[in-house]
Amino acid sequence: MRRRRTSLAVALLVAAASRLEAHDHLRASTPREGETVATAPTAIRLRFASRVDPTSAHVTLADGAGQAFVLPVAPAHPDTVAVLVATVPAGAAPGAWRVAWRIAGRDGHPVTGTLRITVRASAPVDTPRWSARPTPNAAPADEDASPAFDAGAPLYVLVRWGSYLALLPLVGAFALLLVVVPRLATDDREAMATNVARVGRVAAVALLGVAAARLVAQSVSLHGAAGALDPASIGSVLRYTTWGWAWIGQVAAVALALLVLRRRPPTGAVTRVGGIVVASALGVASAASGHAVASEAGTALLVTADALHTLGAGAWLGALGVLLVVAVAPARHDAAGVAAVVRAFAPLALGGAAALVVSGGVLAWHHVGSLAALTGSTYGWLLLGKLGVLTGIAALGAINWRRLGPALPSAPAVRLLRRSVRGELALGALLLLVTAVLVATPTPREVSADDAAAIGIAPP
Repeated sequence: MRRRRTSLAVALLVAAASRLEAHDHLRASTPREGETVATAPTAIRLRFASRVDPTSAHVTLADGAGQAFVLPVAPAHPDTVAVLVATVPAGAAPGAWRVAWRIAGRDGHPVTGTLRITVRASAPVDTPRWSARPTPNAAPADEDASPAFDAGAPLYVLVRWGSYLALLPLVGAFALLLVVVPRLATDDREAMATNVARVGRVAAVALLGVAAARLVAQSVSLHGAAGALDPASIGSVLRYTTWGWAWIGQVAAVALALLVLRRRPPTGAVTRVGGIVVASALGVASAASGHAVASEAGTALLVTADALHTLGAGAWLGALGVLLVVAVAPARHDAAGVAAVVRAFAPLALGGAAALVVSGGVLAWHHVGSLAALTGSTYGWLLLGKLGVLTGIAALGAINWRRLGPALPSAPAVRLLRRSVRGELALGALLLLVTAVLVATPTPREVSADDAAAIGIAPP
């Protein structure tokens, strides 16, 4: 039975991850990168590898006389939003042109690039111009193209941290219901399952609240504070980016979680299957708003690894937090009961930790790529900091498993276990804060891709 449940979870993860195989890079442009044209074009056509949000697209032009323009942008056709057309003003002077563009990537983070073309002569005054209605958020000519509030803003980092703090206990609650509760004595199962489900429901409600804050923060980062709450802005975030689809998936998974956790008692086949579906959906939704989904190669593998990273953290640290609330911290629980829960939890914790470490190694190798990049980039130093905190958590976990576990059910060992678990979870919260910053930090591979984009673009 456990083997079938594991196979179902893996199948769900791989199937969902394989749906995310698409990228944000610029495939072609008219005029092309480095091209010399006889007369000034009336419009710049940008063809991307996947659908983009035209309302958050931003294109600027520096002409041969040094004048700067913010170009109105519109999709070439309402049904072809992978192609954007930026209207060139009639007053653009010939010479060396530099066109800079910015769109919202599939992971919700900005994707940027530049084109350099040479124009020999201005276009005749009576040349027809592209007449499609531009995006409503076109910026004034003197506005900076860089967003004032983005994924790395401190407030957005705190919102993302809150999301992780709610997500992991929810995943952990289902992990306990699937793995730990069935290992307890029959007389203890229903009470433990009921208490675990109660904590899971609280985490689910908290995650819904933080999800609303994340949606507002994402809209602000793409459209600015003034238009962030406009229904069209919210709709474009949800419609055109994988981040938006992942947000919808997460909310749907949380709604399903609330339905499953309301069952009395929260055990049986419905809870088991529902828990697998919910946990898998939450893992993929988390991965679809991070670096994995923006990768140019191996997206399905990286999304699967990222999802396993989240699920491993939930099965270890999230479940540990739930157990602290329902079994370890309350003084009314007898030492023998605490010992039984700890013994039943040990295999889940070891499996979760193994999944966290292995998947994290896969992601780190892909995103960093070399030892020089590890020590020579902001992302690399943050990753080293995360590894340091994780080492501290693992050390405390080893003490709980190898030293305090065998000493149970003595009362002194229970008291020491409570303090050790609280320390482990405090370090876990710090780990999630570092992760919240890391997710918004460009990886060394992404920085290299941006440098390449300044020179040329991928061929069509």
